[in-house]
Amino acid sequence: MADLLQGKKAVIFDMDGTLIDSVGIWNQVDAALIRQLGGPQLSEQAVLRQRDDLLRRYSHRPQPYLDYCWQLGALCHSPLSARQIHDLRYQIAGDFLVSQVDYKPGVPLFLAQLRQRGLLLAIATTTKKTNMDIYRTKNKNLLAKAPLDSTFAVIYTREDAAQLKPHPQIYQKAVAGLGLAPADCLVLEDSLIGVQAAKAAGLQVAAIADRYAQHEAEQIAALADWQFGDYFQLLAAIRGSAPRGELPPCIRPLTAAMLRPGLFAGFSRRQLVTDCWRREAGHWAVRRCPFIDQWSPSDYGYLVQCLQGTLSGGGAVYGAFIGGRLAGFCSVEGPLTGSRSQFSDLTSLHVSQDRRGRGIGRQLFAQAAAFARTRGAEALYISAHSAVETQAFYRAMGCVPATEELACHTGPEPFDCQLQYAL
Repeated sequence: MADLLQGKKAVIFDMDGTLIDSVGIWNQVDAALIRQLGGPQLSEQAVLRQRDDLLRRYSHRPQPYLDYCWQLGALCHSPLSARQIHDLRYQIAGDFLVSQVDYKPGVPLFLAQLRQRGLLLAIATTTKKTNMDIYRTKNKNLLAKAPLDSTFAVIYTREDAAQLKPHPQIYQKAVAGLGLAPADCLVLEDSLIGVQAAKAAGLQVAAIADRYAQHEAEQIAALADWQFGDYFQLLAAIRGSAPRGELPPCIRPLTAAMLRPGLFAGFSRRQLVTDCWRREAGHWAVRRCPFIDQWSPSDYGYLVQCLQGTLSGGGAVYGAFIGGRLAGFCSVEGPLTGSRSQFSDLTSLHVSQDRRGRGIGRQLFAQAAAFARTRGAEALYISAHSAVETQAFYRAMGCVPATEELACHTGPEPFDCQLQYAL
């Protein structure tokens, strides 16, 4: 895979969800607005999808966010005018923009690296100018870490384009403002409409994962030239710390639509086992047990069913991708288990045979632990393969023998080692 900065003279950033961690804040703002208008209490994801759908509908109009506010008023049967709803929205948002919006982790360091290389930096966003002015002059987090005015050569906002993304106009203006050609520029985006806009402008795109774009992950993957789970992976790539010709894995949640047998094309579970841990008379010992662990096509079909069941039960499935192909995955169940509901069950963690030894398993394990913490678990529970190399991995991660063994695992897999990892 080519160096994403090779031949580039500038990097153009989207703002919300790419440079700054703000999409969730706007979801909170709009959820509060809908409640004040007399509408229903919606989840953040429902608010996001509704806003995206409405803005796509009105993207060709002169004031799409005003039209968006009018539509919210109509949906909530509010007597307020579109302008009144619009003003109320930004009244609610005021404190968020000044004190709570911050750069995404790793952004200030990444910006510094780009500037050291002599690259021009630009912003092309559909965020309105009044909000950008707050970020430029009042937001304490951005001012302390990388002030917009001294960091970016040009900043284009919603008012600079007649049409919103996915129309390419805002990126066309940014390229022209830099005095460059599209081939000279790289775009960083987090959303599907942003990637579509940049590609329509003839630009290469590196997609940065954002949790609020999970529902678009598969479409983004199909369009973007590169994908990264976060800015630290991107930093590793531009520093050349990945194997030559290969970028670090992109870790992202897998949706039900993505979980199909074709996802595992090229994935190899093959494991040549020679020695295993065995419990004998209450003690553990290494015994020679040579065999080859490999999955058949029917095994992959069953795996897909199990992972779909994990999602439908409120759990999470994460994939590690290199060059758009699955290199590893893990799954964590939704319901807590154990006598005190103290465990979050890590039901799978596998890395393809050709990708082992590169830290992918560690990254997936860390992602699983992060999800388990959100569920309120005290520990991850792992019914782990007894092969000595598998056990060495889990011990290196800090796992210890489980204080309580779960019959749902010891029954079907009597030779597994029952472990836990404190959260």
